[in-house]
Amino acid sequence: MVYKIMKKWGLPGIIITTPVLLSIPLGAFLANKYYRKHTLLIPYMMASIIGWGLVISVIIKWF
Repeated sequence: MVYKIMKKWGLPGIIITTPVLLSIPLGAFLANKYYRKHTLLIPYMMASIIGWGLVISVIIKWF
């Protein structure tokens, strides 16, 4: 599954799926291993984690 995400979507796929499908440590490890030179890696990962946290919180509050 991780290989398919990386081949099809690349860095955006890892960033988007890290908090939901992958664990945060695994996503951070993969992103660091394959995209170490990317300068905005940490801000993108933080934004993804915060964004998914907000989405899940809103869904839980509604139901």
